[in-house]
Amino acid sequence: MKKISILKPIALSLLAGAVMTACGGGSSDSGKKTVLESCVYNIEGDNPIDISQGDTYTNPAAKLTLNGKDITNKLKVEGTVDTSKVGENKIIYSSESCSNTETRIVNVIKSSASLEACVYNIDGDNPMQINQGDKYENPVVKLMLKGKDITDKIKVEGTVDTSKVGENKIIYSSESCSNTETRIVNVVNPSASSIACDYTLRGSSKVKLLLNDTYTEEGVEVKDANDKVIEDYSITGKVATSEEGEYVLSYQGAGCSNAITRTVSVVNVNCSYVFEDESNPLIISKDAEYSPVKPKVTLPNSTTNIASDDIDEITNNVDVKKVGNYEVVYKAKGCSNTGARTVTVELPVCDYKFPDNKQTMDLIAGQNYVPPVVTIEGVKSSEITVSGEVKSDTIGEYIMTYAAKDKCKNSAKYIVNVKKVTNEELKNMNDTIGKTILPKI
Repeated sequence: MKKISILKPIALSLLAGAVMTACGGGSSDSGKKTVLESCVYNIEGDNPIDISQGDTYTNPAAKLTLNGKDITNKLKVEGTVDTSKVGENKIIYSSESCSNTETRIVNVIKSSASLEACVYNIDGDNPMQINQGDKYENPVVKLMLKGKDITDKIKVEGTVDTSKVGENKIIYSSESCSNTETRIVNVVNPSASSIACDYTLRGSSKVKLLLNDTYTEEGVEVKDANDKVIEDYSITGKVATSEEGEYVLSYQGAGCSNAITRTVSVVNVNCSYVFEDESNPLIISKDAEYSPVKPKVTLPNSTTNIASDDIDEITNNVDVKKVGNYEVVYKAKGCSNTGARTVTVELPVCDYKFPDNKQTMDLIAGQNYVPPVVTIEGVKSSEITVSGEVKSDTIGEYIMTYAAKDKCKNSAKYIVNVKKVTNEELKNMNDTIGKTILPKI
């Protein structure tokens, strides 16, 4: 009979298992890597964003979602913004749960308040006129700042469409300057009459308006070479009083080869509105007399108050019969902004009158408790409520609350102390107790 060895198969089996383990075989998942997915970064505000040098930068609200699930708590924000220096800054948003990141660019730019006005030297007429179909070429421009040539920093915006009759604007600016310059180019029909007309603007040729004021067009009077009035004329350009700036309006009579312009400057003048005793909001009691008092208003860089007659009350809806907050708005002549005062009408603080002006009572356990009669001037007794409970047979401190709803802002406390007394204390008590037989405690 042939002998079979069982050791050899066992050895081979163990060896095979060792090889499988060494090569990463088997059912172990320890070698697996997590595959990250792309997330959605929702960051409030513009990207890139510009802020003025010296201003305070605050990171905006950000929300991070992965497959529609909010994982904002895993959001990581890195980077800082140095607003003391002009330049580009980066804020990087990331998460260990996401395969992607998001970068926000914050550009720190020079504050317009710190810039100074420049001098724009532009060759040629302004406004200038060219014939329809002719070629327009931007003139030579020189830009000066404090006597220094900075023409290389000039920026030119706008185009002239010579295919159409009308007004065109070319705007010159620079990041180094607080001001801009606008050139008007009027494209005219060369086949029209080449008669030069005489213009007389109604009103000033230079109008100054406050921000958000109303611009009223006064028009122009046009006469031909024979002193004949031309009724038909066109106005090109517009005035947007909602934005600071300089606006140029061009007037051209029918059949006239020339035009005339009017400049409208819209400026922002923020005045200081200070109310009496700087009480804003002003708090008054319901049904009290209210007399509005105009604020003191001063122009920027001035210590002289604007006359009271030049300060108008725009809105005033204060109703002293109703509790609530009301806004009274004033507008002063020469100011772009308004001044608002909040008037708060609230219930008065009442004076609760207690007997003998005492708001505490000592009660011997077992005595009957009789609530004191409380009065408030101008308030009916039926409008005064009492809340709380006194257990005259249980020793302790009890608080009773008196209130007058819709009549008084405040309430009043009355404290009742239910006490136990000794026989010795009973002997020394006031005769007002009389011969009342007290229960034993």
